[in-house]
Amino acid sequence: MTLDQRQVPYFDAWLAYRTSGIVAYSTPGHKRGRGAPREFIDAVGTGFLGLDIPHGGGVDDTHLSGGYLEQAERLAADAWGADHATFLVNGSTTGNQAFLLATCQPGDEVIVARNLHKSLLAGLILSGAT
Repeated sequence: MTLDQRQVPYFDAWLAYRTSGIVAYSTPGHKRGRGAPREFIDAVGTGFLGLDIPHGGGVDDTHLSGGYLEQAERLAADAWGADHATFLVNGSTTGNQAFLLATCQPGDEVIVARNLHKSLLAGLILSGAT
């Protein structure tokens, strides 16, 4: 099935949340720029800070969902010719650990760079790889 790839449901929800007036009691601490230092705002402006919104409890939520993320994942899977797609919404630590847990078995040897992200070490320990 080919979906209308002009749709951007998650981005539309993101923009709507930005102007909703909701005050989040979670990360990020700058509260869409309200809590950022004046010097920082003077240097970079507030436009992008208004879009620094958490996924969970913000734009959409996996458990209390408006369906925006699920619809966007279906569109991505369709565009990529995949059966399904899952977006990473928790940052590089979650992605690195999920990657190692999904691809490594206990005892597998993995070559990593010396300056690796520390989440890779945790992923190696969790997966049993070395």
